[in-house]
Amino acid sequence: MSANTDGSTCALRSQRFLVAAGLALALATPAARGAIDEVSITPAEPTPRDVIHFRVTGDPTLCFLDQFGPYLAEGEIYLYAFYTGGFITCPGPGVLHYEGDLGPLPAGTYPVTIQIEGAGEAIHRTIEVRDRSPLDLHAGRFQVQLFYAPPAGDGGVEASAVRLTDQSGYFWFFDRENIEVTVKILDGRGINGRFWLFAATLTDLGYTLAVRDTGDGTCLLSDPPDCPLYLYFVQRGLTYNIIDLDRIGSLPVPGGS
Repeated sequence: MSANTDGSTCALRSQRFLVAAGLALALATPAARGAIDEVSITPAEPTPRDVIHFRVTGDPTLCFLDQFGPYLAEGEIYLYAFYTGGFITCPGPGVLHYEGDLGPLPAGTYPVTIQIEGAGEAIHRTIEVRDRSPLDLHAGRFQVQLFYAPPAGDGGVEASAVRLTDQSGYFWFFDRENIEVTVKILDGRGINGRFWLFAATLTDLGYTLAVRDTGDGTCLLSDPPDCPLYLYFVQRGLTYNIIDLDRIGSLPVPGGS
């Protein structure tokens, strides 16, 4: 009889210990009820000269997480936050939980993965880093820009330029693999004293092509710069090319020749 009593007592004590241990484990494990409210990536249209800032806000249960990243690996950007133990009192919903910088990055398309422990599935974004600098031709004498009208709405969006040679390059709008307009400026001064502009249109969107002639650089010294600017307009739906052999090049060549 005493043996059975001792056995029952031991079993009861074991059960109480397991319940207490389970309660302690439950208290030490964060509830998976966090949620990401907002992901902010600025600037919205970064260039290769910008530092990209990431900001994540969410449910206050996430405020005892430790962030890791952002970092770049094999062309992709990752941001992680993990539970590292301990509790921190959160001030309330919508507080900042995650913030970090990355870059500058070379021009290109970068997938972004944001994973917060206890906040459900990973969030995926895409960042397009575009070089919107002017297309510099002829040792920088000519600065060429292109502004296109997007399919929905008016207004000009600056296209991204890619330099091919000192005399030529192209512009792309939405996909760097899709060339929209090619530009070439040749030195025709030996024939008619002018530079020759050729632009081939490979899009049905309207655009404005702007060619600034800095000459020997003197015009850049004024504030604002007073350099000749040549504008060319192509209307939406009209895919014609631009050839100008007569207007560009009235300024002297850099170096005085």
